[in-house]
Amino acid sequence: SAPFLVAFCHIPIFDDDPTHNPGDVAPADKDPQYSADFAYWQRTCSQLWGPLLQKARCQLVITAHMHAYRYDPATRDRKWAQIVGGGPELVKGKGFPTVIEGFTEGRSLRIRVHNIRTGTIQDEYRFDAR
Repeated sequence: SAPFLVAFCHIPIFDDDPTHNPGDVAPADKDPQYSADFAYWQRTCSQLWGPLLQKARCQLVITAHMHAYRYDPATRDRKWAQIVGGGPELVKGKGFPTVIEGFTEGRSLRIRVHNIRTGTIQDEYRFDAR
């Protein structure tokens, strides 16, 4: 019954490139291109949680792990958006520390992504109540 539904997890559960080292848990990938030490996203969690997020009408998933900010908009097949928070310079040339701020304004949830390095608002997103 909540007007907004936002989920938080550490490792992203979506990536534009499904072969981009998905870090499966079960069954474990045997392909040598995938490292057991690092995953860009978590395919197993996506398969387990994705349908639940869809059914619950989740609007946004906020993750971290990559140290490089990015926004994945919702699609026809994946109804929730994903924000990956940035960290300091672990991905050379792409990384900047972020603070993700959320607040309601009327019947909207507003999300601001602050670029801490420049002291500016990097991006802003709005989600209408469910």
